[in-house]
Amino acid sequence: MKERLVKLYSERNALYRAFGTEYGRVGHSRGVDGSVAYLKQKYATMNNDKAVQARMRLDYPAVNTV
Repeated sequence: MKERLVKLYSERNALYRAFGTEYGRVGHSRGVDGSVAYLKQKYATMNNDKAVQARMRLDYPAVNTV
């Protein structure tokens, strides 16, 4: 079960970073729904989940903490 959760988190890590960035930028004025709606609108032209995830990895790169 733990491996499954780790794999799920690692696959969606770019999504979590994108949400955290957008919510942190204007979260209090837009709220959670507004941040999610913004991300949906930003990637609305892409109809493939893998393509959206790949694009999010480019738009919201991971920060190295080493």
